[in-house]
Amino acid sequence: MLARAIRASAGTGKTYALAVHYLALLADGSRPSQIIATTFTRKAAGEILTRILARLAEAAASDGALQRLNDDCAPIRTWLTGGRPVHPLSIEDCIGLLRSLCNELDRVEISTIDALFMKMLRSLAMDAGATGGPTPIDDESSEARRYRESAVYDALAGLPTGRLDDLVWRLNRGQPKRNIADTIYNSIEALYVDVRSAPDEAWCALSIPEAEPVDLFTLSKELIADAQAYSDQRVRDALKCLAELITARHWTDVLAATIVRNVQRGLDSYSRVALEETTATFIRQIIGLAASESLTVVQRQTEALRDVIHAFAPAYLGRIAAAEQIPFSEVPLRLANLLESIPRSSLAYHLPFHPQHLLLDEFQDTNREQWEALRSLLPSDTHPERQRSSAFFVGDTKQAIYGWRGGCAAIFDSLNEDVADIHWEQLDQSYRSSQTILDFVDRVFRGLKRSHTLAAYPELLERWQKAYTRSVAAIPRSGLAELIIAPRSVLLPSTSDAEPGEDHDSAFTPYESWGVTKILEIIRDHPRSSVGILTRTNKYARRLAIRLMVEGIDASLEGPGTLVDDPAVELVLSAITFADHPGSDAAAFHVFHSPLSAQLGFTEFTDDQRNRTALALRESVIARGWGHTISWLCRLLAPWSDARSARRLSSLVEAADEYDRSPGRRPVEFVDMIRTRTLRDSVPSPVRVMSIHQAKGLEFDVVILPELQRTIPAKTPPVMIVRQTETGPITAIYPYAAESIRACSPELVSAHQRYHQRILGDELNLLYVAMTRPRNALYMLIPPKKLKPDGTASATGKPTLGDIVRGALDIPNEAEDYDHRVGDLDLGGAGDSAIDSGPIIEQVAPERVVFACRSPRRRWPDLSPSSAAREHTDAIRSLFGMNRDARDRGTLLHGWLQQIEWIEDGVPGTDQLLDIARITLPHRKPEWAEGFLEDYHRMLRSPAVTATLSRPGIEAVLFREHAITARIRGSLVRGRVDRMVVTREPTGSVATITDFKTDMIGADAVATRAELLAPQIRSYAECVSEVFRIPMERIRAQLLFVQPEIAVTIEVRPSSARPTP
Repeated sequence: MLARAIRASAGTGKTYALAVHYLALLADGSRPSQIIATTFTRKAAGEILTRILARLAEAAASDGALQRLNDDCAPIRTWLTGGRPVHPLSIEDCIGLLRSLCNELDRVEISTIDALFMKMLRSLAMDAGATGGPTPIDDESSEARRYRESAVYDALAGLPTGRLDDLVWRLNRGQPKRNIADTIYNSIEALYVDVRSAPDEAWCALSIPEAEPVDLFTLSKELIADAQAYSDQRVRDALKCLAELITARHWTDVLAATIVRNVQRGLDSYSRVALEETTATFIRQIIGLAASESLTVVQRQTEALRDVIHAFAPAYLGRIAAAEQIPFSEVPLRLANLLESIPRSSLAYHLPFHPQHLLLDEFQDTNREQWEALRSLLPSDTHPERQRSSAFFVGDTKQAIYGWRGGCAAIFDSLNEDVADIHWEQLDQSYRSSQTILDFVDRVFRGLKRSHTLAAYPELLERWQKAYTRSVAAIPRSGLAELIIAPRSVLLPSTSDAEPGEDHDSAFTPYESWGVTKILEIIRDHPRSSVGILTRTNKYARRLAIRLMVEGIDASLEGPGTLVDDPAVELVLSAITFADHPGSDAAAFHVFHSPLSAQLGFTEFTDDQRNRTALALRESVIARGWGHTISWLCRLLAPWSDARSARRLSSLVEAADEYDRSPGRRPVEFVDMIRTRTLRDSVPSPVRVMSIHQAKGLEFDVVILPELQRTIPAKTPPVMIVRQTETGPITAIYPYAAESIRACSPELVSAHQRYHQRILGDELNLLYVAMTRPRNALYMLIPPKKLKPDGTASATGKPTLGDIVRGALDIPNEAEDYDHRVGDLDLGGAGDSAIDSGPIIEQVAPERVVFACRSPRRRWPDLSPSSAAREHTDAIRSLFGMNRDARDRGTLLHGWLQQIEWIEDGVPGTDQLLDIARITLPHRKPEWAEGFLEDYHRMLRSPAVTATLSRPGIEAVLFREHAITARIRGSLVRGRVDRMVVTREPTGSVATITDFKTDMIGADAVATRAELLAPQIRSYAECVSEVFRIPMERIRAQLLFVQPEIAVTIEVRPSSARPTP
């Protein structure tokens, strides 16, 4: 196998290089189905395919483009053929390749890595006997969050009271805390993906020294007596305070005491007073005892986290399995489990593609699980066409900014260990930034060794100096780079009491207000330029974007924003909450004091009008559905909506339309879903505000970096994860303890050093990405350093990116109100009018805003058979008053009935039924399921159920819980048939469809209920007819109501006849 890897600095054309490599493979005779190309975003995948098609089309139409294509592909084709000469492509060749590519577009494998893995997972799952693969969902989606929250509840509910108390005690280090569920959930959010595959021994790797048993009361008395020997009052007070801490067993405070720290460092003195040997001996004994006790407490907390993860994992996996969904983070692990059972030599026979060439973009962001799955696609040494196989990797470890979600740049650096005979190349010619900016970037990163912040991390500095190479601009253009340090007055206390670098809500600190003023000046100095304002956090990006809009700037907020950052959306959610809970004073007050009050007839704040208004909203949802109701409310708000509100209300309508596909869910669930739903602003403005992570792959004329004051690390992790090598498995998991406790354990000191080195490395990568986004101008804003009492600037404190840049450029710590400017920008018309300072968000007239559900789609509408019955009120009334017990009972009985193939062959035993209940409903206790065993066996004895589950007298094929998909009248209909028997009769195949209904209704209500559900059964019949090619007249259908034990035949062909029992 041939292997080629490219290290491509920012702006040097990673995507271009991958597209050229793909074209060279096509020119060399490879089919599109033999090539797999992956990247990390759909946008990047689309860009790669677009470039390939465009270059072929251009080469087919222009001799010049054809020559450039041949020049680009020639070195790669020569390398692929082992140095043999190659024939250049002709125009006819390009037309043929373009035609072939378009004809096989459905077999072109240019996708995100997640999409590739899902395709592999579905294929391997079907080979393993599953009816179909799960539906992927984003880890941050409302569904995934709901599954995690439910799994935490299930895990805690399943623990005995005594064990739960012990778990909480250990998790909180013996301290009382409020909202334990949130604490556990936040710990799982931060840890689960990283530690789910850690071995048990890694959680117990911390060595705890044994301390000699000692009587604390006696030790305290001796320490107080020893204190009397000192004439210095400060020493006596310190020793007495230490004695009190020992008696109270406040071991963390003991270790943090200055007198203890001095002895621990070998300085047997306090306040310049030498300590007696007996005192120092006492303190050393105390240090050993405090270290043992403190390390034991933090180790118990780590083990409690392990226990929480172990209890959470099966509940979470059970939840997503029952929903037939899978978060993207779980896909590589699920795929790895399936790949273990398949010999590598036969893997190609199990996949829908036969990869001969593998092209991997942005390889520095690949995580360990993804690389394990990707390695299975690399042709092995025994591959019959090994000499015609190749692998291509492109990336840049300086741009590895996804370490927080598992990305491991070290995999790229260690490729030589996994892939033999790699041909390495380096790209350093930038097609993006001006030389002035590139030189400024070079000064910063070559000057890192001057930064005091990084002096304690020589390994990190050595790695960066080795990885960094100077870039050269390919396009001559003017440029400007400016570092602006705020005046020291911005450090004065503000009403928000927030320091630079700390989290805060809506109030701006003086420094942030100064930053907004500077940003406005820069924007108005560049009236016709695209401006990217790149922040460290999404939270600050949202606040800044809203502030700029208030200042009259047309700014778009990009990245994972939320729908509820708009008052119009909040008002609609209040209306829905009010409909569900008329007694909610907050929701009623919000609606009453809004433009909706008059439109809804809610003109007096009385109980009568509250109830009538809420009832009208409920009836609208019941009769018309979510999409129509939300669309109606949004149209009422149109006269008060600006362009930004209009976009968010449109997204709200789309979400409501999607929610209509999930019948029986409460309004509160809709509100929760909207509050956690992310949104990307679909209309970029000339000024775009986003996090640095969101800016990856983008470029701007002007870039502003206003949030370089954020401290590193911004948050304290629950644990520190240690690996023997960066690409290897987890060997130890240590608690993140206070500095005084860490000093007692060399293991914790080493782990803390490695953790901070990794975090600082990620921050440097982030800084590099941010500084290489501009084409013409770069502005960096940082606060001044605080002054010490002697008037000099403090060089200590938590590090920030601003401190790193200041040190790298050798700017004095005392500098304030200071501009470090490099280059000069030719604005090409700076005298033109600047951006108008007046509001530029125009009011949107009602007729210009259209909120319509079920808008035209690029794909077929995705429906389910059950949606056919949703227009009937009885199918939706359960929205307001859903009974969880009834729903779980139906799920349980449905699952038990599915276990029976033919009733003559026997029924499942009690143990098997209870196992099914535990898997299907992990939050329910066994005693609850046992209560339905008698009902289940009574149902099986009824004539209607027995007849349905009996083997027919002729040859038959049985399908249970069969997934089915068909295109019906322009819509893609998906669903699952509970039970279907296909028999061979003289006139042809006949299908009998049965849909189990566990509704607790009386016999007199069966006919009405069946009539409401008939459209659903007819949809099932149409799908079966389409998929199995069985005419509708040979399809029979029935609803089996297991509670009244009645089977109702449904006429699947259009008919006015009512269903007949």
